[in-house]
Amino acid sequence: MFATKKVALSVLSAAALIASVTLSALPASASTLVPAADPISCSGDLCIQNISQNGSSSTIKAWAKTTTFTGHFELQYPDGVVKNSPNEKWTAGGAGYDFTKVPEANGYNMTAWKGTSHFVSVGELGFNVD
Repeated sequence: MFATKKVALSVLSAAALIASVTLSALPASASTLVPAADPISCSGDLCIQNISQNGSSSTIKAWAKTTTFTGHFELQYPDGVVKNSPNEKWTAGGAGYDFTKVPEANGYNMTAWKGTSHFVSVGELGFNVD
């Protein structure tokens, strides 16, 4: 039996938060609780979504929003652990990459990096897995 969980996503940049609810005039530091059925958040050319929960961990999907780029996605854990997707071509709106077994915690950060040897951030989001 799976418990219903929610992912709180805090946008770290000025980009719009895309979700199934209409948001109006939130301050940049505001947190939004997004239901597990549709937890999508985007910033720059990065989108993330909690696609499944299993016990006390989740699978977080990262993908390119509107621009195809070569690079990778980086998941920074609250304790400093860093996990990266392969460095490859990510198609806009494509399948993206799944980070599995992400434990419940506050203070994660996901970055989309464009490049092959010199990387430039094309999107960044902070979020919690609750």
